[in-house]
Amino acid sequence: MQFKNFLDSLPDATLWAGKRFYQRHDVHLNDFYYWDISGPSAGVENIDVGVGKLSFSVTRNTEQGGAYGWNYNPITKKWESTRDLDKDVYNDVFDVRLADLEVNKNGKLEIGLDYGNSHTKNHASRVEGASKNGYMLTLEHTQGEFFGGFNKFTVQYATDAMTSWSTGHSQGGSNTNKGHMLRLINQGVVAPSDKVEVMYALIYEKTDLDNHQGKTWYSAGVRPMYKWTDTMSTLVEVGYDRIKDQQTGLKNQLMKYTLAQQWQAGSSIWARPAIRVFGTYAHWNDKFNTSKRTDAGYKAKDGEFIAGIQFEAWW
Repeated sequence: MQFKNFLDSLPDATLWAGKRFYQRHDVHLNDFYYWDISGPSAGVENIDVGVGKLSFSVTRNTEQGGAYGWNYNPITKKWESTRDLDKDVYNDVFDVRLADLEVNKNGKLEIGLDYGNSHTKNHASRVEGASKNGYMLTLEHTQGEFFGGFNKFTVQYATDAMTSWSTGHSQGGSNTNKGHMLRLINQGVVAPSDKVEVMYALIYEKTDLDNHQGKTWYSAGVRPMYKWTDTMSTLVEVGYDRIKDQQTGLKNQLMKYTLAQQWQAGSSIWARPAIRVFGTYAHWNDKFNTSKRTDAGYKAKDGEFIAGIQFEAWW
């Protein structure tokens, strides 16, 4: 539910409550949502503070089976527990964002802080060494009028309970996520000519955990689009991903190539709905956690070609 203009002194602000997608930030090229606290929540957004728009929200996400309960034994007159993880851990995320800060010509900055704190009900206990809480800081600069499109550069830093999902959701019931995460993202779209648009993305993410179970992720992708008409286009996509294991230093790598013929409702690279006929070839080389690949019926080092028809629409 939304209540716009709920105060005369805040004409552009919105008071809201319920379950919703809340101000999500993503890398469209690989469908990666790096700032997304969506869920049951409430808040006030788009408060005009002169230099920008201020938003507040509180969101809850639940870890099922993240804690264990206690029972009173009248014979021993003590509280006892089987330590079966059959109780939930409740994570509250407090989100503050200041957006639309004009820092240069056609350039705007957004600053966000997410703090996650966990608790239980009925005296249930988290596992020993649970992270309990953490925070994530986000700085994002969007440059408009950038070679016919835009460029967006994002820096994120997260600690402890906020490193599990690394999106703004918290997991304070876990004892395997103590540490920190640093993420850098550069993405955008440029238009070299009326007939060509190019989407691109670069991602660097390093998660250092106290238990040495973290990883470093490198990702790069580019998607040129040539427009034959206002409703028909050809797309080429090349993507590369590499994940380095913190404990062993071993690396998993994946390379992907796609060619697609597309019919879409408009000439923009963002135009939808769209129908695509595509072919994709991918090859990979896994050096750690190889069972995840082999259990799915693949070899740890192999390649595959797939082709198909895809329909995409947004609403």
